[in-house]
Amino acid sequence: MKKVLLICLLFVFSCSKEEPRVFTLFVTSGSGGTVSTTGGEYGEGKSVTITATPSAQYQFVNWSNGSTENPITITLMADQLL
Repeated sequence: MKKVLLICLLFVFSCSKEEPRVFTLFVTSGSGGTVSTTGGEYGEGKSVTITATPSAQYQFVNWSNGSTENPITITLMADQLL
């Protein structure tokens, strides 16, 4: 009986709750347009949708990661720069 109790207590103490990981998203726009967010801190796995809006006489070509999706949805699993 004592062994079972000891094992149960070890299990309870070893199952402590982990703090959620937080990542930073940096979003910038060059001259000739704006972005819908400049980023921020988000929990791991959080999806963020960002839209690039070109100024008159400009057109959106791509994000710094090479994607041509606009809007783009990023799922944070690490710090990212767009």
